[in-house]
Amino acid sequence: MIMKAPKHLLALLVSMMLTVVAGIFASCSSEDNESYADVENLAEKIIGKWIVADINGQPVTTNNKKVYTIVSTSKAYMSASLNALSEAELWSDQLEADVTIYDNKMTLISHLDEHTTAVEEYNVTAINGSEFSANIKVNATVDGKVTLPAEGTIRFTKLTVDYRDAIIGAWEGHCTSENSVFDDGQEHRWEYHADGSYVYYIKNANGLWIAKDNHLSQYFVDGNLLCTRWQNIGESENREWWEIAISGETMNWTALRQNADGSTFTATFTMTKVQSPGGVVAVDLGLSSGTKWANMNVGASKPEDYGDYYAWGEVEPYYSSLDPLTWKEGKNGYDWASYKWANGDYDKLTKYCPKDLISFWDGAGTPDGKSVLDAEDDVAHVKLGDSWRMPTYDEWTELRTKCTWTWTIKNGINGRKVTGPNGNSIFLPAAGYRDGAELYDLGNYGLFWTSSLNTETPNRSWRGGFDAENVTGGISDRYRGRSVRPVQ
Repeated sequence: MIMKAPKHLLALLVSMMLTVVAGIFASCSSEDNESYADVENLAEKIIGKWIVADINGQPVTTNNKKVYTIVSTSKAYMSASLNALSEAELWSDQLEADVTIYDNKMTLISHLDEHTTAVEEYNVTAINGSEFSANIKVNATVDGKVTLPAEGTIRFTKLTVDYRDAIIGAWEGHCTSENSVFDDGQEHRWEYHADGSYVYYIKNANGLWIAKDNHLSQYFVDGNLLCTRWQNIGESENREWWEIAISGETMNWTALRQNADGSTFTATFTMTKVQSPGGVVAVDLGLSSGTKWANMNVGASKPEDYGDYYAWGEVEPYYSSLDPLTWKEGKNGYDWASYKWANGDYDKLTKYCPKDLISFWDGAGTPDGKSVLDAEDDVAHVKLGDSWRMPTYDEWTELRTKCTWTWTIKNGINGRKVTGPNGNSIFLPAAGYRDGAELYDLGNYGLFWTSSLNTETPNRSWRGGFDAENVTGGISDRYRGRSVRPVQ
């Protein structure tokens, strides 16, 4: 713990002074101005939420901003995010501080841990209902030893909004600052949760919103300051900072950024609140295999949607519309005549057949010996991309035997809530299945393809299923239209 204290100290000092270079303050001593004629009733006027605006007369970049909430003459809270230095890190959503106020002077004392205490002394030179200015001295003690004192001038503006609750929900939008590093010409989607986590979605080539699978996705909002941090798989932690404004269903982001050459630019985003869930998310159920199951079926727009119906090994449904039901050209239903990987019947397969079962084969040469779908025939992979795919039958068996299955109704749709060992859950709708031109057992059965061929009777493949009473596994003719639930 003692070895870590200097790391915390550097982070705190950089955050409090809002600059990486503490020496900026050296030319501006708080002792130069001991006249405070513009300050009266500081103890009353200082109550509220304040955000740093500039330091030594220079605007503060958004990544160096922090918010103070002075709740009384004895208590305050500070929010800031900092990872500007390799040796420093600060992620503070309302760090508590003790306050003392005497005349025009305010002192804030923060205890980072049992070893480190930071002290900020403000000599307020002017204050009104919208801003205050002060000379500031900052120092910290590590195990009683004062370290790296610094001083300078600082100005705060008062915040009259707090978007902590208003941001919760899903938002979709794009960068509006042309030619900035953020201007990728793409739409983006974020879904903010009340527990401080969020999901970031990207739109794939098929126009589907797919959740980014991150190790870490956290945020906080204090006043108008939005701070986020995330960690992509195999990468180091990333952070962003924005000043936000929310009005009804519209949210705007603004940030003052600094280029490598020291020049600054303003980045902006605008977005609109979307009422539907964000998109496809990989849900970690705590299974020992590490398999993550999607929160919705292929072709669905939310977890309780039935999605589309696919023959095994095909990546498009046989219909162009379900309402009204309209079959695609050359299709009249789900049958062997329509099935892609057979020449019209169950024993005339043209792909996916064990080498020793030539009686089922009608393709070129000898049977291919394939027993698991190729990526180009895996509808989950084709539609969602990246590492998404259909589950194997072993993975379905793990889901069936290691999770708790509860028959339930979600937004009027019958199905099963599947709760994993870690308490996380997904919903599988009872979408029934398609055979010929008919839809059977809608609301009564859920039937889901796996990527695994039945190698004893290769005209059939393994599927999972359930009704209100049982959760099963079994085999089914490959031409039938079943649901698909992706995995990673």
